[in-house]
Amino acid sequence: SGLADIIAEKIGEQWVTDLSQLRRLEPLAKDDKLLIDIMKVKQENKMKLAAFIHTTYGVKVNPASMFDMQVKRIHEYKRQSLNILHAIVLYNRLKANPNMPFVP
Repeated sequence: SGLADIIAEKIGEQWVTDLSQLRRLEPLAKDDKLLIDIMKVKQENKMKLAAFIHTTYGVKVNPASMFDMQVKRIHEYKRQSLNILHAIVLYNRLKANPNMPFVP
């Protein structure tokens, strides 16, 4: 089952059309079984993504890596704008705290 299925099992399917319903997950933040189920789904999806990248592009990536993905179809200029805004935020944080832990 996917993440949407896990969420629906806990709070029902209303969240799909009313995202405010996701607040109902907050009391479950320390539910160990829920957290383990979510971690399993995330790892399975990362393994699928790594396999897709390898099959499609011939590049092997570590499924334990952190992936930053933009999958919704938005205009290229909007993606570029979001990416540059993110770079500016990172630059400002690093400038404000030059000793912060940073991974290039």
